[in-house]
Parts: sequence; structure tokens; C-alpha cells
Amino acid sequence: MGITVPVNGQLWYNTDSRILYTYDLVDDTWRTSSGLSIDSEPAFPVTADLKYDSTYHLLPTAPQLTVYNGSAFVSVAHEYVELKGEDGARGSAMTGLLTLSGDPTDPLHPVTKQYGEAIYLDILGTNAMTGDLDMGTKLITNVGNPTTDDHVGDRGYNDDRYLERDGTNPMAGTLNMGTNTITEVVDPD
Repeated sequence: MGITVPVNGQLWYNTDSRILYTYDLVDDTWRTSSGLSIDSEPAFPVTADLKYDSTYHLLPTAPQLTVYNGSAFVSVAHEYVELKGEDGARGSAMTGLLTLSGDPTDPLHPVTKQYGEAIYLDILGTNAMTGDLDMGTKLITNVGNPTTDDHVGDRGYNDDRYLERDGTNPMAGTLNMGTNTITEVVDPD
């Protein structure tokens, strides 16, 4: 069979006998599955009966494949989500790395490191943008003062250092023209 540590509700299809089995944790045995019911319990369920429950209300709260454990139908997924230690005791923590099979193909899939690094900007600035930044109607705030010519400066920084073209802010110092001249001066009347 090749299944060394089965969990409650685990399915196994015997290709020789062409029979579907369900693991019963209570009796530690593989039982012949009697089939699958959808949203309604069999009148006389037996251990290892399967039921698809589209209104499952316990965690995880989503449609679930459930297995009858001798007293109730319980989520098969719960057995896989609840981590177990090497001794089979419940409540152990996962240790080590989790390797995903590939990049996500659905919005609810987890993201691999390689996918994240290729798609998203690192907050430390270690990878460069490859396209334009469209802020829509949003603003960029809390920009530090520029220290080189290619840095962005906020409006306050620029308003304090440059003259408005329409003359609304007065000069606060001497204008040094060097060897240049001022041209097209209009006579103030």
C-alpha cells in the first residue's frame, strides 16, 4: 500500500481489487467505502462513510469532504490541517521548510519566493521597477529632502528654494547672474 501513517478519512484505491477504502482512525483500520452522499447523511451511516457537506459550519468553514467516525461526520481536511508529531500526538508544530510545487495559478494559492521576487518590489529597494508607477489620484507623502540631482523633492522643499514663474514669491537673497544678462525686461509703468 505504501501509506505508513494514514489519517482519519484518508482514501486509498486498491487497483488490484478495484475497491475504494477509507481509513478509520478510531479502529486503526481501512474500511470499504460505501460510496459518497451529498449534503444528506445516510439513514444508517457506518464508520468510513463519506459525505460531501456544502454547508460545513466548523473550521475550516467551507464545503468539505467528511467521513463518519462512528459517531459523527467530521472533516477529512481537518485531519490533514491538524499537525501531528512523530508519535502521532496531535497539536505538534510544523518544523522545517514547506516546498510549494510551483508558482500560483489561482488568486487563493500561496506565493513562492521566486514568484514574489519576480513580481513585487522589495521594500528595501534591492530590485528595480520595470514599469511606470501610476498613482491614479493618490499622493506620495513623507518624501525626504533630496540629496542628489536625481532625487524627488516635495513641494515644500521646492517652494522654499525656487522662484515661482508668476512672481508670487519674493526673492530672499541676491541674484547672481555670473556673466549672463537679463533680456526682454518689460518697463514697469
